[in-house]
Amino acid sequence: MYIILTIALSCLIVLLILRYQSLLFVIYAVKYEIIYLFLGFKAVIEDYMYRKCVDEIKEFPLRPGDVAVITGGSRGIGLRVATRLMSCDMHVVIGCRNVKQGNEALARLKSAGAASGSAECLHVDMASLASVRRFAEEVLARCPRINVLVNNAGIMFAPFELTEDGFESHLAVNYLGHCLLTHLLLPRLASSAAPGVSSRVVNVSSCAHECAAIDFQDLNTLNRYLGTVAYGRSKLAQVLFTRALERRLRAAGAPVQAHAVHPGLVDTDLFHGTAVKLLLPWALKLLFKTPEQGAVPVLYAAVGTELEGAGGTYISNCSVVPCSEAAARETTQEQLWARMMGMLQLETFGGL
Repeated sequence: MYIILTIALSCLIVLLILRYQSLLFVIYAVKYEIIYLFLGFKAVIEDYMYRKCVDEIKEFPLRPGDVAVITGGSRGIGLRVATRLMSCDMHVVIGCRNVKQGNEALARLKSAGAASGSAECLHVDMASLASVRRFAEEVLARCPRINVLVNNAGIMFAPFELTEDGFESHLAVNYLGHCLLTHLLLPRLASSAAPGVSSRVVNVSSCAHECAAIDFQDLNTLNRYLGTVAYGRSKLAQVLFTRALERRLRAAGAPVQAHAVHPGLVDTDLFHGTAVKLLLPWALKLLFKTPEQGAVPVLYAAVGTELEGAGGTYISNCSVVPCSEAAARETTQEQLWARMMGMLQLETFGGL
């Protein structure tokens, strides 16, 4: 194993030198690749140790008449989450960029008898705040009630790009777009809760948040951009948002609870083009979870009865676990919340 890792790291360094042609930047990039390597190794071990516990969760409660909204639900983990929510007899609204692809995937699942509930696909581009607003308007027009919001859509290790709103793409897609969507749907989530059954907001984060720190002087990661750094920061931002939102929900007495979830290391399209996929393609099939397994912790956060009344948690392998020290710091949560409100030009959040 040590020999394989050494060879892989050597190849990675060569690739980085060829790409960036700057020794200092290569050192910076290699540092983060090593951090991700060890973080990934730790996550694989944890996923293996607790896989039996996750696999034992076969069923989730039936929720006839309830509605779930999920972003990025046309493939990967999102599609499996949507399917299992339908199996709970829920109506699922899937927000995705490729509506045709989403409808085709749903048709295949329905023809195979994979789900008993219903679903529909609506267009949304989480990189565009205008698109998020249009999506929210359409969801609210179609759905008199919303019980679950799963903020799942995301990008990983993408090249540097600023969105039409002027935000770095990881920050926009993984974090800001979902903050705005939560704000727009929160009043409907609150009004849809039943006695003893809170509505839920689930932010699909990652163990990558553990190696990240928020640079408030450079939220767009303009200085020495690395996709690994931008991704980790966006996932940390999600956990910080979850904690800050939960605090406000409790203060307002709102019947909604928020959770952040690490689904595990899952073999999905997100890893296409990454170093591990290029250098160790067999590792994903051998060591990573399947999308079906990765969906279970997300479903646990979305509809698991054990979590009722226990919001603000960070969940991994269907267990509440500590988040990173940076994510747990309330001062950082509040500072990022204030910046988020400014970036989205909001005076109040979700009617709270």
